[in-house]
Amino acid sequence: MNIEINPETEQRLQKEIQRGHFNNLDELLSRALDALEKEEISGSPQAGNPSRLVEALMSPRFAHSELYIPPRRKDSHRLVDL
Repeated sequence: MNIEINPETEQRLQKEIQRGHFNNLDELLSRALDALEKEEISGSPQAGNPSRLVEALMSPRFAHSELYIPPRRKDSHRLVDL
């Protein structure tokens, strides 16, 4: 199987491997898929929902990696000077 990714994603993947979080790309992808399957089994968002990947990358497993997506701030009110 050939997978095409953009250069920025490739750099992020290489950083995670160099940091020692994963031994190789196969391990990184396997762990991400395992996290998705675990969430699916535990009753997380339904299959086919793209937010599953985002939720997986927000999990503690990826907390110290470049793949981690921090939670959004719920308070979206901001003061703006006009």
